[in-house]
Amino acid sequence: MDNPAFRYWVADIRDDRSYRITGSIGDAVYQSVTVYSSTGGFGATAGARIDSDEITIDDGSFAITIAPDEPGDGSDWLRMPDGASAVWVRQFHQGTADDALGRCRIEPLGDPRPTPVIDPDRFGRRLTRLGSVVASFPSAWTTAIADDVEAPNEVRHWSEMAAGAAFTEPGIHYLRGSWSLDEGEALVIEGTAPPSRYWNVLLYSRFLNSLDHRSRSVSYTDGTARVVDGRYRFVVSATGPAADGVRTHGDWLDTEGRSFGLFVFRFLQPASEPELPTVRRCAVADAWG
Repeated sequence: MDNPAFRYWVADIRDDRSYRITGSIGDAVYQSVTVYSSTGGFGATAGARIDSDEITIDDGSFAITIAPDEPGDGSDWLRMPDGASAVWVRQFHQGTADDALGRCRIEPLGDPRPTPVIDPDRFGRRLTRLGSVVASFPSAWTTAIADDVEAPNEVRHWSEMAAGAAFTEPGIHYLRGSWSLDEGEALVIEGTAPPSRYWNVLLYSRFLNSLDHRSRSVSYTDGTARVVDGRYRFVVSATGPAADGVRTHGDWLDTEGRSFGLFVFRFLQPASEPELPTVRRCAVADAWG
């Protein structure tokens, strides 16, 4: 589940090595670096983490060392957790179209050990496991959206994604829902955003990829959405309002004409648990009236 308002860098790592991450933050309003330990399949736990409150930014640049022991070279340090298998760097933007984008690089430290001789039994087990994971994708997608198909045009707290599960950002509270609309219909989503470090909303297809953010209005952040008296209003539909109505009656989320899809809210470090917004299915004309 990508997010066009975020930039991601992801690398596989080993817990018996040390690494240096360097880069620049650009115009991102927030950055986090999280080391995960795999729990099998798509499961993961966040074992070490540092974010904008602690990362040293020098003229827009940063340097972070992931290692068992503190490096003592002035870079920020993340202690390598046992079982670490991946590191994710995230940069949060209000709008990547106009922002200066950052950069990121990872390199291992120290001399690598000699490449081990291939163990046929171990290789066979891993190849079998890979085949099982790939074969599970269709059922995984079906299971992932089962609740959304069963109860469309609703929204719920997505508690399964709490605390960094499935390689997510540990500080985010997620709301998730879906739309199922006939031609000429819209879904109106209205609610109050709690004080948060950052929040955004984004549309996804049934296959969990974001819709066409390059040329359509499928995503908003707290910096681009129209918030009146602390309240937001989004209209999910295939057609938008007249040009003078968008900013008056809310923000349009373009379904690309899809009759079904998902929407996800992300609230970063909210001061309180976000309340569930109201969801109303109606004719497009009534949504903008």
